[in-house]
Amino acid sequence: HSSCRRDLVVQAKALHEAGYHLLLVSQRSHGASEGKYICFGANERHDVAPWCALALKRFGSLPIALLGLSMGAATVMMASELSLPDEVRAVVADCGFTTPWEIIRRTLRRKHKILPYPVIFFMNFWSRILAHFDYRSVSTEKALQKTALPIFLIHGSEDLYVPCRMSERNAAAAKEKAEIFIAKGARHSQSVLFFPEEYLTRLLAFLEKHL
Repeated sequence: HSSCRRDLVVQAKALHEAGYHLLLVSQRSHGASEGKYICFGANERHDVAPWCALALKRFGSLPIALLGLSMGAATVMMASELSLPDEVRAVVADCGFTTPWEIIRRTLRRKHKILPYPVIFFMNFWSRILAHFDYRSVSTEKALQKTALPIFLIHGSEDLYVPCRMSERNAAAAKEKAEIFIAKGARHSQSVLFFPEEYLTRLLAFLEKHL
C-alpha cells in the first residue's frame, strides 16, 4: 500500500512547475480508492483508460504521458498494449517489475525467507478465486513488444526489491522505442533522490520530445 502524494512528490512538483497538468492516482486498494485486492497491475491496467478519459474531461484534449513507480510502473507498461485514447503519447516507468509471478516469487524468497515452491502455486490459486487474476496472465515485456508508444525506463542499480535487470529486460523488449536511465547506487524508488538533477532533466526532455 502506497501513496502517490508521498512517492511521487518530487516528480509531481517538478512537472507542475514545468507547466504540466497532473492527475495523481491512487490505485485499487490504495488510499481512499475502492478495491479489496492488489492485483500487481494485472487488473489495474484496465483502469488506465478511464484515468485518461478523466484527465481529458478535466484538462481538455492535450497529449498524455503515463508515469508510474514500482507497481504503478508495471501497471502503465501493461496498459500500453491496450486500447487507450489517441492522446496518450508516451510512458514513463520507474523501477517497474516484469510479471506478478516473478516479483512475488522473488519477494517470498528474499523478504519473507519462504521457499517460493510450492507456496506460490497455492497463492496463485487463491488469487484466481478471490481476486480474479493469474500471476502469469500478464507481462510488461509482452506488452512493450506490442505497443507503439515510446517508453522511458528508470531504475536504481542497487534496487533490492525489484532488480534492475527487470527494467533492462523491458528495454530490450521495447527495442528502439525505449530509453533507459540506470541510477548508480540507488535502491528501490530512490533514483530521483540519488540523482535529482539528471533524473528530472532526462524526464522533462523525454516528455518534451514526445508530447
